Amino acid sequence: MHRTFVALLSVSLMCIALPLAVVGCGGGVSTPDRPPALNYYVQAVEAYNSGDANRAIVLLNEAVRQNPDLRMARAMLGDLQRGRGDYAAAIPNYERLVKLDPYSPTNHYKLGLSYQLVNRLKEAAASYLRALKLDPKDWRSNMNLGLVYLALEQIDDAVTYLERASVLKPENAEIWSNLGVALDARGSVVLAEAAYKKALELDPKQDLTLLNLGSNLVLQNKPADALVVMEQAVKKMRTPAARKRYADALALNGKNDAALAEYDAALKQDPKYWPAVTEKGFLYIKMYSDGMMLDDTKKQQAISHWQKSLSMYRAQPRVDEALKKWTNGNLFGQ
Repeated sequence: MHRTFVALLSVSLMCIALPLAVVGCGGGVSTPDRPPALNYYVQAVEAYNSGDANRAIVLLNEAVRQNPDLRMARAMLGDLQRGRGDYAAAIPNYERLVKLDPYSPTNHYKLGLSYQLVNRLKEAAASYLRALKLDPKDWRSNMNLGLVYLALEQIDDAVTYLERASVLKPENAEIWSNLGVALDARGSVVLAEAAYKKALELDPKQDLTLLNLGSNLVLQNKPADALVVMEQAVKKMRTPAARKRYADALALNGKNDAALAEYDAALKQDPKYWPAVTEKGFLYIKMYSDGMMLDDTKKQQAISHWQKSLSMYRAQPRVDEALKKWTNGNLFGQ
C-alpha cells in the first residue's frame, strides 16, 4: 500500500517583543540627540503599534542600513518579514542577529525555522542544534529539528527529538501527531498508532492526524478499525488524498466496487493524482488473483494502471516489481 503520512510544522512565530519604553513621551518624532538608526527604529515601533506594518518594515530597513548592528531593529524586521511569510528576506536579518547575539536560543530558533520554511534543511538542523545547546528544554526546537530530520530521512534522529518534545510538552497535540509520522516512517506502526490516538485525544479536530491514523491501521491490516476511522476522516476531508486512503480501507475490507468508486472520485478531482492510479492497479490484480486468475481483463487493467502511474511518477520500485511479475506470463503455482 502506498504510504503517505503528513507531518505538521510548528510555525509559532513567537510574539514580537517590542521594547516600547524606548519610544518615551516623544513617540516616533526624530530627535537630534538620537542616532539616525535609532530614530528610524523608534518611528518603526510607532508605525507598527498604529497598525501600519508595511511602513514599519520600510523604516526598519532604513534603520539597519544606517546601523547594520542595531540588534533590536534586526530582530523586529526579521519577525515582521517572517510573520508575513517572507522567510527569504528574514534570513539575512536573523543571520546577522545570531552573530551579534550568539547566546540567545530564540535567535537560533527563528533562524532555523526560516531556513526550514525555505527548505534549507541542513542549515535549519544546525541552527536548531545551536538553540538546543543553549536551551535543551525548548520544545519547539526539539519538534522542528525532528521534522527536519524526518525530511532528511534521518528517521531515528527524527524519533529521538520528537520524543524529547513530547516529554517537554506532553499536552501538545502537534508533537504527538508528528511523532506518529516519524514512528510510521521507522516502521514502528503500533507505537505510531498510540501517538496518533494521543494527539486526537488532545485535539479531536486534527483531521490530518485522523487520516494518518487510518492509513496506519490499513498498514497494520486492521480492516474494521481502519474503515471506521477513514469514514470519519473522509467526512471532514474530501481531498483526493483522503478519498484514496478511504478507498484503501474499503479495499482492505473486500468492498472492491466501493473502493474503485472512491479511487475514481479521487482521480476526478485530480486526474494526475498518481497514488490513486497505482492502488487502483493493485486492487485490480487482487481481484484477478481472488478470481483464480480467470479474468484476464482484470490483469490487463492492473498493468495499464501501473504503466499510467509510472508515466506520472517514475520512482515507484513496488510498481516496477509488480509489472515485472505480472507481464511475464504468470502461471498457476508460480
